[in-house]
Amino acid sequence: MYKLLLAALMFLACQPSITGGCSNTVIAESKSPDGQYSATFFERDCGATTDYSSLISLRESNKDFDTEDVEIVVAIDGRSDIQMQWTSRRSLWIDPGDSEVVRHNGRWRDVQVSVKEQ
Repeated sequence: MYKLLLAALMFLACQPSITGGCSNTVIAESKSPDGQYSATFFERDCGATTDYSSLISLRESNKDFDTEDVEIVVAIDGRSDIQMQWTSRRSLWIDPGDSEVVRHNGRWRDVQVSVKEQ
């Protein structure tokens, strides 16, 4: 019984979403041309047993960036030198460099999110 309880506690301690064990570092932010939305490029580090993730999220500009409540539109495993640029007030273009995109949501609300083909 003791070993089972210890194993369960160790499992829970290793779950970042439960313990908040991940750290997030904002790399860059960019507002849409009309100032309504903000795109945030940040890296997530969940410890030695996982790789970094490079993420881009979108939010309304009047709201603060909150890592607990993000709407991710592009995700890349590992660290990446992502470039992002608003090409119009409702169009965000992402260049992931040499990195492979593992998740891409083409739309967020009324914003078109495009990723450079590799």
